[in-house]
Amino acid sequence: MTRIYFRTRRVETTMLGSRPSDSLLQSALQFRYGFLLTPRILVVEGDRDLAREIGHHLERVGYDVLPCATGGEALDVIDQIGLPNLAVVNVRLPDMDGLAFCRRVRHFSDLPIVLLSSSSGSEEVAAALLECADDYVARPFKPHDLVVRIQRALNQIGAGLVVAPLVQVDDHLAVDFVHQQALVGGRPVPITPLESKILHILMQRAGSVVSDDYLRQRLGVASGPRRGNGDTLRDHLDDLRRKIEPDPAQPYYLREVPHAGYCFAQ
Repeated sequence: MTRIYFRTRRVETTMLGSRPSDSLLQSALQFRYGFLLTPRILVVEGDRDLAREIGHHLERVGYDVLPCATGGEALDVIDQIGLPNLAVVNVRLPDMDGLAFCRRVRHFSDLPIVLLSSSSGSEEVAAALLECADDYVARPFKPHDLVVRIQRALNQIGAGLVVAPLVQVDDHLAVDFVHQQALVGGRPVPITPLESKILHILMQRAGSVVSDDYLRQRLGVASGPRRGNGDTLRDHLDDLRRKIEPDPAQPYYLREVPHAGYCFAQ
C-alpha cells in the first residue's frame, strides 16, 4: 500500500514573527512525519474582524485555519508549508486582485477555492467560477452558509493530501507541488505546472477513479488518442509517467482504468 506522508523544510526562525499567521506557521512546521487528520483552510481576507469571525466558526466545526490578510502573505505561507486543503479568498484583497491569487495557485494545483464577494450575480464571479474557483458566498453571509460551501467543495474535490511542502508518497516518489518538482529515487525532476496539477487532482483522490471528462474539464486540455505533440490528456500523462514511474510501460502510480478514467495508486 502506498502511504502518503510528508516532510517539512527547515525555515529560518528570522523569517517568522512578523505576520498574523506566523504562530500558525510555526505550529505547522513542528510536524516531521505523519498524517494531517484535520483539513486545513487558508482564509485570505483583508478585514481582520471578518477573518477572525470566519476562523472562529471554522475552528468550531473542526477545521484548522491559516488566516492571511493579503494575497502576498498567503502565497508566502503556501510557499513555506505547502498547499492547504482549501482556500477561502476575498475577491478584493489589499495588495492584489483576489482572482489573480486564485489563478496563480490554480495554475499548478487543483486547490478547492471558495470566494467571498460583495456581489452575488456579477459577471466577475461567474467568470471566476468557470476559471479558478469552485463556489462563492455573497457578503453579508451567515457563517453556516460558508461552512456548507466549504464542506461541499471538499467532498466534491477531495481533501486527502496532507499539508506539507513535500508530499512523500513512498520511498521512490515525493512531490513538491508549489515548486513543480518531483523527487524520484531521491533525484529532483522538474515537472510542468500542468503535470503538477494532474498529480494534485489524482493524489487528492488516491485510490479512486477520476473520469477522463473530469480531468479534462479541470485541466482544460483536449481529449482523444495520443498525438505525441503534448496536446491531449494522454500525451501529458505519458510525459508524466516517463518522469516519475519506475517503469513507464507498466505504470504503478498513474493507472488507467479502461472505459472509466485514471487512478493514483493507494
